[in-house]
Amino acid sequence: QLILKDHPGHSASQHNIAKIYFHQQNLEEAERYAQRAVETEPDNYWYSVQLRDIYEQRGNFPAAIEVQEKIAAGAEAHPREAIQLSELYRRNRQDKKALSALTDFESNKGNQPAFADFKLDLLIKLGKTNEALETLSFLRQADPEYPKYYELEYELLMKEGKEDVARQKLKTLLEDDDDNGLALLQLAELYEKEGNTTLANQYISQAFAN
Repeated sequence: QLILKDHPGHSASQHNIAKIYFHQQNLEEAERYAQRAVETEPDNYWYSVQLRDIYEQRGNFPAAIEVQEKIAAGAEAHPREAIQLSELYRRNRQDKKALSALTDFESNKGNQPAFADFKLDLLIKLGKTNEALETLSFLRQADPEYPKYYELEYELLMKEGKEDVARQKLKTLLEDDDDNGLALLQLAELYEKEGNTTLANQYISQAFAN
């Protein structure tokens, strides 16, 4: 603070004082100094990140979003900035904007594989089933051993009333892995609902035999 007496616009000092107050959990003072640092150097990435974090800690999501929007719009912005913006929108209960934060970034920067899991959660929540299925297809190709993706795909297909497609997906899984417990149990459930207890019991027996 001695430096600020002689040089009130010394942004590095403002930033460091804000950091001290932040670690002391004095967020009001941290915010005051962080704001001054950003006002002095609005294009400084680290100053903006600090101010965003303080706003977020104080639960002021609209202010945090405003700062993060500027960060994510930068020409050299990393994909993590769009993810951060999306998360802030989600915390502020703005799911549509959370999805737009990711898709807008991809429109400018190209497809971002790192966005896939984030997009999937949002697409399901927003009821965009077809787009969710497309994202799931990409995720399955990237990680074919992860069973959760197959389970989600099955659930979404059933939700859309595409029972025959869902059934075929399960049978395809069994062609690749005849011990796949998920596929066996889901097929057993399908046939049980249809009243075909013979096939249902066959798949249940196979599932528990493995």
